[in-house]
Amino acid sequence: MGWPTTDTEAVAVQEELRGLVETTSFPYVPGLFAFREVPALLDALVVRTRAGVKPVYVSVGHRVSLATAVGRVLRLTPSYRLPETTRAADRLSREVLGGA
Repeated sequence: MGWPTTDTEAVAVQEELRGLVETTSFPYVPGLFAFREVPALLDALVVRTRAGVKPVYVSVGHRVSLATAVGRVLRLTPSYRLPETTRAADRLSREVLGGA
């Protein structure tokens, strides 16, 4: 069977492939893949940008040290918990999506 060009052909390909795959049950194991997150967590800090608000997690970036990242976050949070750059990006995305 070639590349599907219609919905009917696409469904036929899906059915054909579904028959080739064996199903198995894989139990949920909490923390199984957490090891992938460990390197990032080792280079991060929990920073409270304002008194009485939830903290933000600051981590290193490309060619940006942890100290520099924390300093930038603190300078970019003069009035609100989140950095102004994050707030502006969130506001713009909501406007584009029509949920402003």
